[in-house]
Amino acid sequence: MGPSRATTLFRVALTTAAFYGLIELFAALGGAHSGAPGREARGFDPAARYLVADPERPGGWRTQMFPSESEERRIPPKGSARRVLLFGGSNTQGFPPHILEERLELATGGVDHEVINLGRRGYGSERVAILFEQALDLEPDVVVIYSGHNEFVEAGFRAELAETKPAGPLASAAAVARHLALFRWLEEGLAPDPAAAPRPEAWQGEFERFAGLGYDETLARFERYRDNLRHMVESARGRGIETVLATVVWNPLSPPFASKLPADVDGELRARARTLHVDGIAQLPARFRPLARDRADLRVHGTDFQRRERELPADAEPPLARAYGGRLAERSPLWPPLERWSERAHTTLSLWGELLAGQVEEDERAAFARADELFAASLAAVPDVPLVLFHRGLCALGLSDPSRAKQHFADAARLDRAPRKGSPLSNGIVREVAGSAQGVKLFDAEALYEARAPDGIVGFELMADECHLHVLGYGALMYDLADFLAGRDPDSEGAR
Repeated sequence: MGPSRATTLFRVALTTAAFYGLIELFAALGGAHSGAPGREARGFDPAARYLVADPERPGGWRTQMFPSESEERRIPPKGSARRVLLFGGSNTQGFPPHILEERLELATGGVDHEVINLGRRGYGSERVAILFEQALDLEPDVVVIYSGHNEFVEAGFRAELAETKPAGPLASAAAVARHLALFRWLEEGLAPDPAAAPRPEAWQGEFERFAGLGYDETLARFERYRDNLRHMVESARGRGIETVLATVVWNPLSPPFASKLPADVDGELRARARTLHVDGIAQLPARFRPLARDRADLRVHGTDFQRRERELPADAEPPLARAYGGRLAERSPLWPPLERWSERAHTTLSLWGELLAGQVEEDERAAFARADELFAASLAAVPDVPLVLFHRGLCALGLSDPSRAKQHFADAARLDRAPRKGSPLSNGIVREVAGSAQGVKLFDAEALYEARAPDGIVGFELMADECHLHVLGYGALMYDLADFLAGRDPDSEGAR
């Protein structure tokens, strides 16, 4: 008598399981599981590893957090040098660690320092916090967090991730399967070429996604920013690590990114506010009107200082070169050579230079006054509209009132629905968290650079776009940070 049907099925299942087990073993041995922050996680998965043991240096680490292997860092075992870790987004990634190391050793009388830059393009506080928690295993003596520009850049990436992931039971099944080496092996083998996939720092049009965002939602996002900062501070303090929170330097001359009228405003008031705003723009002096544009593709970007689109005579005058104070008195402007600039950079900075210097004709001044009245009337109909406030800042400069201009620019940045730069809102949170946490130090870069800037308005002499400094600006900021960490006033005679 042959085996029963149940017995046959059991043997088939057992054989299949054994066969699959062997495949799973070989897949695992073949390296199907890398442990790196996965393509599908975009850096938001706390279980993924940013740092792994370096097989070539016992006690050392290597990162697995960048788009290419050449960008990864190898971190030696902790030695006697004072170890400083830097965290944040693309600005932090641009910090030159060797300059900070050299300046720290000079400022501290020869104490050895080791600076490790863990900044990552596009990262806001959510992903920085995940990396931060893991990086405490590197045994830092000091951690510096320079964050605040990327909260809505990161929110866009998070939303894209949610849109591309399966939902419901399918998502649960995929999550379980992803623990299996064979699944990962097949997934990696069948995945499209990683070089063809968007990189985490690539522009994905994320601001169109937030164009109609209500300000209450903006504030909710920055509440999460506050919570993430507090979490990092507490984690570092729990290990006895010196923590520095930094406010960020930002460009008030860059328009807000999201500035739609609130959806709950009465239709008649909306129409009136919009009409008055449009009429005000039409009243601006024609030659300064390009400064009122708010489209992202018309703004000055960092790449505009590397495009070589204009031939210049050897004695060409800089289009914008105001006199900064303190350490920058003899160093600004900090931009690349003029002959490398795009036509847009030359034109835009020339206009800002004339406006900031008060080079405005009488008829233009009258036009600025008319425009300002219309903008004020628009804000009376619907208050707190970021772009209208920014345009009032332009008018204030045209009317030789830099103090009022600075306030309008600050209000425009603070009320931006989806900012891509620091502002009084984000920097205020940094100050609040630093002030409420015992033992945390505040490096107030915003206040330092505003104090050095003419009329307190930082501009393109330092900034390549809305939030990034020019390369030489990063070097200057490292001098300032080194002096701060060493307990010195960055603008004292000895520090210079």
